[in-house]
Formats: sequence, C-alpha cells, structure tokens
Amino acid sequence: MKQSQDRTLHNLFPLFILLLALALYLPALRVFFSLDDFRFLLRAAGFENYPDSFRRLVSIRLFFGAAWRLFGTTPWLYHLVVLVLHAANAWLLYILARRLGLKQIAACAASILFIATPAAFLPMHWISGIQEVSVTFFALISAYFLLGRGNKSIAVSLAAAGLALLCKETSFLLLPALALILPAARKRRCILGLGGLLLGVGMLWAAGAFTQRTAGDPYESVLGLNVLWNLLTYNAWIVRFWEYFPDKITEFQTGLAAWGLILPALLAILCWRYPKSRRPIIRASFLFLCLLLPVLPLIRHSYFYYLYLPLLPFWLLAGSGIGKLSRRSIQYAILALFILNSAIFGIRHRGAELRKGMLEDPILRYAAYAEGFIKEFRATGMTEYEDHLILLYLSDMSVDLTGGRELKALEKRAQFWVVEKALLEGKALSLFFPAMRMVCFEATSNAEYFTGWQNMHIYWVSGPTEIKYLGFGENGRFKLVESAMAQGKYKEALREVSIMLELRPDNPPLNYIRGHIALEQGDEATFQAIIEKFESMVGRETVPGEASRALNALRKLAAESSQSR
Repeated sequence: MKQSQDRTLHNLFPLFILLLALALYLPALRVFFSLDDFRFLLRAAGFENYPDSFRRLVSIRLFFGAAWRLFGTTPWLYHLVVLVLHAANAWLLYILARRLGLKQIAACAASILFIATPAAFLPMHWISGIQEVSVTFFALISAYFLLGRGNKSIAVSLAAAGLALLCKETSFLLLPALALILPAARKRRCILGLGGLLLGVGMLWAAGAFTQRTAGDPYESVLGLNVLWNLLTYNAWIVRFWEYFPDKITEFQTGLAAWGLILPALLAILCWRYPKSRRPIIRASFLFLCLLLPVLPLIRHSYFYYLYLPLLPFWLLAGSGIGKLSRRSIQYAILALFILNSAIFGIRHRGAELRKGMLEDPILRYAAYAEGFIKEFRATGMTEYEDHLILLYLSDMSVDLTGGRELKALEKRAQFWVVEKALLEGKALSLFFPAMRMVCFEATSNAEYFTGWQNMHIYWVSGPTEIKYLGFGENGRFKLVESAMAQGKYKEALREVSIMLELRPDNPPLNYIRGHIALEQGDEATFQAIIEKFESMVGRETVPGEASRALNALRKLAAESSQSR
C-alpha cells in the first residue's frame, strides 16, 4: 500500500511543482523585456554582432536566437520557458535527492524549498535570468549522472558540466567539488574531478574569462576583504528570510554583513549537537562555497540571485532535516510557511517603490518604462517613418538612480535618462518597429549641437513615458519652443531657439522669441541687440513684413513688461 502511495506521489509530484511555480511566479509573465534582454535580442535579430567568443553560447546565443524566431516580441512566452525550466530544475533536484538516498518526503521538501526560494525571484522576472536557470539545469544533470554507473554516465556527466559552463562560467568548480563529496567509486571520482577541472579551466581560458577586468568595469574583481564581505552578505540574505532585499547591494553594509555570522554559527552548533549530521553539513557547506566562490571577488555589487545555484546543497540538507521530523503535520507546516513567506516576498518586491510611480527593483523599473514608452510611441502613429528624434527638455525625470536602495533623495542630476537607459539609447525600438532606421535621444545634459534633426520626426517626453509628437524637422522643434514658452521654461526654450538660429539666423519669429526670452531673463544687452537687428532688417524691407511686425510686437512686449514693474 505504501509503495503504491509513494509511486503515485512520485508520478504526480512534477505536476505539483509546476503548479506551485505558476502560483508563485505567474505575475512574472506580465513583465516586459528589460536591460540585457534587449541587448541579447538585438544580437539574435541581427541588429548587432555577437562578440568573438563562445562565452555563454547556450544560455544567450542559442536560447535568445531560438526564442526570437519562435516568440518574437512576446515576452510572456520567454518567461514561460524560464519558469518551466525552473520547475524542471526542482524535479531534477528531487530525483537527485532520491539517488542520494533521501526519503521521498525529504526529497519532496528539498524540491519545494528550491522552487519557492526568494533567490529565484529575479530569474523568474528577468528573461536574462535564463543564465542562472540553465546553468543549474545542466549542473543537476551532471551531478545525477556522476552518481551513475558505467562509462556512458561519466561521458554524460562531463558533457552536462560542459553545457553548464556554456550557460555560465561560474560553474567551473562544479565537478571537482562534487567529485570530492559525492559517494562514488574513487576511480570514477578522479576521472570526473580532474576531467571537470581541466574542462572548466580550458573553456574559461578559451572564452577569455581570465582576462583582467579594467578598473571601473562592473565585474571588476579583487582578492581582498571584499571576498569576506560578499560571503557575509550572502549568508545574511539566507538567514534573514523574512525581510525583502533588493537583488543588488551596491556597497558593503556592516550591519547586514553581521547577520552573515549567524549561518556558520548555526551550522557549527548543529555539527556539535548532532554528530551524525556533521559530515553532510560539512559537505553541503563546502559545495556551497565552491559554487559561490566565482562571484565573491566582485567589488561593485552582490546579487541575491547569484544564490540560485549555490543554495542547492543547503536545500538538500534542509529537506533531509524536514524528512526526519516525526510528524507529517509539522513537515507540511514548515513547507507551507516557507511558501507563504516566498509569496509575500514576491508581492513586496514587485510593489516596492523609490517614490510614487518609480519601482525600486531596477529590472522591473526599466521593464515598465520600456513597455510604457513603446506603447506611447506606437500610439503616435508615426512608427512607419525612418528617423526619429526624442527630446527630454520638458521632463522632470532625469534622475540619478545609482544609489539603489540606499538612495536618500532623488536629485535631478541627469546622470542618465531612465527611458533612454531602458531602451539602450533607443536601439531596442528597432525590435518593435522594423521600419525605423535611426532613433536618437537628446537629453538636456547634452549641450552639443545635434546635426541631422531637421530631417527627423521630433517628439518630446513630459514624464516617465508620456511621449508627444511635435512634427517634422524645424516645424517640430518650433512647437517645442512654443510649449516651453507657454510653460515658462525659458532655459529650455533658449537652447532650442539657439539651435534653430544656427540654421536661420535672420528668421523673424525665432529672433522675436529670442528677444522675449532675454526680456524675461532680464538680459538687457541681448534684448537691445535683437532690437537693433530687427531695425536693420526692417530698413532693408521695401514693404513692411515679418520683421516689422516682430519688431513692433517686441517693443509692445517691452512696454507692457516695464509697466508691470
């Protein structure tokens, strides 16, 4: 009877974990493409060339290449593939646990803890997270066949480890670490351990992974105290399971890292209190460190989702502990509470804001801006035209967001424009509007004269994504000047008029606006120079025309301004 129940649970468990994954991460299907997604899609679509390297051949080139041809610009299908692969990883962890000798309830518990881990949040919401999910998929296959028998299973284990490296090179210590801790024949472990090490080092060298990162590179590494700080930060994230954390910490936080001492202390207490658990705890900790080691030297950030693969041995350890509890009700309660905590974590993470309307999580934020902008741009009805210029001047959204969660106030320092960054300076728009030849973003921080704009369709953005079509070339830019003047934004209007006067220095309407701005800004010298310029232009007119009307209007404006004072 019990064997029949176990077989039924074994057969139905894959469906259960798939449904659990959908229940926890269904909102992720609504998240748009974000940041690196666009870069990889541009390469898959042929708009950009791949670098001369086979680095991450499987997780980037093959995945995005195939997905682009199958799914195009439909992001939820990409997310669905990642989610299903996440569920597949949970199933692989289950069968690996069974092969390791864990009881069925313990194997199920480990799988459930993995499927619901908060470390899976970003890979489920960011399509580029396929790198973490796919490397884990092949790592689990490699571990499973390492425990097999015969030369074929050795070949499969090595091949799977190689594919894991082609998904993400951080798995290069996988086979050497597994060979040291998993129960298998010595000869088998030597072949796989040394073979895996040579395979990893060789592929890393061929892919250029040993090339030193220059100072300032996002992935610059140093072997110093930062290794310890990073490790403590990751440990703290594991321990403080009740608290929402962002997926990026931009600087080491002493208060947070102090919590990182709790995990090794707890493991040490367990080893002392339960001597029989000493060996599995030491093995799990060793494998955790080996899998996390490649990212510990980073000096610019720690990413929560980097724990997706390294936590596998701890989930096996935790599942084994849950399986040893005497009452099923307690086992179910622990798993239910963990799932509930993960669900709450997801809700908090998706809803956290830096300020109203600005999501805290950078992946979600840029996905929302990109999607909103594309919808607004499509609504203008001008997407079939080739060249477009998008201006920011009337927006208040040029902000510095580099401080992450530690940001105290969002100053308008214009370090980057969130929509521009979200769309890779506009390059990503070509994925959705193939007729486009060129899209340019021009921000207020760029004081250089932008050439070619007179042959482009011009827009301006008044908020995060609210885009308004102004018109073609000079007509469009003149409308922007009028809008700026109407809103009293004379600084923006002055820059626009100056750009246009470069082309038409004697244009009466433009000179009138220039004089108006000088009057509003109290620039008497410029105002008088404009008056003199108009008088000279009027002297050359045989019949009163635009210059005469502009001169009279400017004098009238000056008189009204003088009276109001």
